[in-house]
Amino acid sequence: PAERVYYAANHGLTRNLAWAGGIAVLVLALAWVGSDLLVLRRIRALVDAARRMSRHDLAARSGLPHENEEIGQLARSFDEMAENLEIWAQQLLQSGRALEEIGTLNQMILDSAGEGICGVDAQGRIVFINPAAAGMLGYRVEELVGLPLHDTVHYQKADGSPFPISECPIQMAILEGRIHGGNDEM
Repeated sequence: PAERVYYAANHGLTRNLAWAGGIAVLVLALAWVGSDLLVLRRIRALVDAARRMSRHDLAARSGLPHENEEIGQLARSFDEMAENLEIWAQQLLQSGRALEEIGTLNQMILDSAGEGICGVDAQGRIVFINPAAAGMLGYRVEELVGLPLHDTVHYQKADGSPFPISECPIQMAILEGRIHGGNDEM
């Protein structure tokens, strides 16, 4: 008699555990498929778009709907960022072309000027010089660019005596940011 009572209880318990296990497996399978459909695929789409952008594909977009939940908001933010980067890159290219054109025009003006024109940076190095100025100094343009102006061509006075850099009006103009003049140099 006890075996019969236990048998029925054990059989019911086994059946209930089998059902619970089956339902647990089904729930886990649905959770796995659901997470893949609802979350992981969308995350992979964002990761793929980010990788394409890292390879300089500024036209990359997530392709995801811009819904109000978190991943939709992330997709919207990513796509807006990508669009802004693409516009910025196009503007940068246009600016670069415009600067190149201005540089070419400036070089043509410098090269055709009959007067000597020379520009120096804050350290007194020659950053540009036109052919007329280089010829007046007895050099070619490419020999002078990058050299310190004072040490190269302004190191002595007209009488041949040394011209200390501390007395040089060009150096004073660089340091003080105002015009200095002289008529007995170079």
